[in-house]
Amino acid sequence: MAKYCRNLELTKTVTRTIKYRYNDENGKEVTADEVQTVTFTREATVNLVTGEVKYSDWSAAQTLEEVVSPEVANYTYDKETVASLEVTNESTDSTVYVIYKPVAPTATPATSTDIQGKTQTGAPTYKHADGTELKPTTDNPAKFVGTEETTIPATKDGKTVGTYTIDPTGTVTFTPNKDFVGTPDPAK
Repeated sequence: MAKYCRNLELTKTVTRTIKYRYNDENGKEVTADEVQTVTFTREATVNLVTGEVKYSDWSAAQTLEEVVSPEVANYTYDKETVASLEVTNESTDSTVYVIYKPVAPTATPATSTDIQGKTQTGAPTYKHADGTELKPTTDNPAKFVGTEETTIPATKDGKTVGTYTIDPTGTVTFTPNKDFVGTPDPAK
């Protein structure tokens, strides 16, 4: 009898993994993955004379529950929820990515005046799209728009007139060329 009872497929699991990542599917993990698993079962009857195996139907379809994506300060995600999903024993394992991107804040420029050629520092105020104040931190640093660089050219009418440097807390330093007089175009 033992030779007929080997390798009987009586259970099958289906898994959906929800991965939370910064910027894209290969980005840093935002939080631990959410893993949902369901198990399907069936019975087998073995004819001990012929060795023929008869299987019952698999257990009924099951539902992987909806999952609400966790909120992360200063970030937005591409999926507020991952919808519930009905699966059967024929379903395959799946992976869903929820991608988090930094909120594009607006800033009120800081201005300063000083002696020609002297470095000037200002702390713009940053706001979310909903108007609430955004406080950059070393874990969620302020950045110039469209670049990872912390120092960019400062321009006036298309001509480089110095540099802007931003620190993680959002403080911007303008270092003018020694001969520049005037107001450079705002850093973005």
